[in-house]
Amino acid sequence: MNSKNIGLFKPLIDIAAEHGIDTDALLGVRELEHLTDLSNPRMRLQAWAIMLQEAVQLTNDPAIGLNFGQRVSITSLGTLGFALMSCDDLEAVLRLAIRYHPMIVPEVICELDETPMGMALRVVLRLGSAEQQRLITESIFSSFVALGRFLLNQELSDVELHLNYPAPKHEAVYQQVFSMPVFFNQEHCQLVTRENKLLAVKLATANPSGQVIFKQQCELLLRKLNTEVNISAKVRSILMHASGHFPSINEVASKLFMGERTLRRRLKDEGTSFRRVFDEVRNVLACEYLTSTEITVTEIANLLGYSECVNFRRAFVRWNAVTPNEFREQAAL
Repeated sequence: MNSKNIGLFKPLIDIAAEHGIDTDALLGVRELEHLTDLSNPRMRLQAWAIMLQEAVQLTNDPAIGLNFGQRVSITSLGTLGFALMSCDDLEAVLRLAIRYHPMIVPEVICELDETPMGMALRVVLRLGSAEQQRLITESIFSSFVALGRFLLNQELSDVELHLNYPAPKHEAVYQQVFSMPVFFNQEHCQLVTRENKLLAVKLATANPSGQVIFKQQCELLLRKLNTEVNISAKVRSILMHASGHFPSINEVASKLFMGERTLRRRLKDEGTSFRRVFDEVRNVLACEYLTSTEITVTEIANLLGYSECVNFRRAFVRWNAVTPNEFREQAAL
């Protein structure tokens, strides 16, 4: 990871430094060596997950993710941050954030949903080990709450945080960070607003004319991003919907109405490859099978096209730094 990329993780580096951890120790993790292009969204998210996990181990502070989120400033979001500040009220902030959040973390799915409990801001994440997912989820919701407080200049009242994992040992820190009811072992990871009046609170920074300009800039950036990841997203979708029979690169290229060489070149231009996208899909499916079913590791290996279970285990360890059985045990905690 070169010095140009360090700024992306400055809050995390600052926290580690406060614990006496040298920057080189945090950035010198072997798993980061192949993540050389942090302009690639998936690589950026993988680096984030690895560095959070490493920071926890180096500092012995399990609340690193929560602390990281509290230090994310709205200006660090660039054009999107200024667009959010120019919104009229919190509901407009949420809807704008949902549309343009792919500019920051396109590999994280954010949804705004009407539920019987109220409006829910939901996050779906399917990358990394159970621990890495928890750390990223802590970071995301901690930053959401910190940015919400900044924009409203007040605490977020009548809001609940739901999380789909068991309460961790540092559960008490959640109350300090969020100052709201926190419920674990829930179906979704989401912030639920029970009182819609909070969504109508006017922002002191509202700027209608500025919002038009910033939204136009966001739209241009989002269009550029969609163009850049278009082919890899389509390849990923084809493989995900293959129903257990994964097509070859020739078959995928045919579905996209192009030749194999063209597909390889387009993927290379996006900083990835067919093999890498294929592995990403198999990893997502493997994690889903391990957490949502009771089928054996050998059966999962067969479903994912591995003729030898040992090869699947090696690949899974390379992807997640834990064995399939360890991953399943962590997810069950």
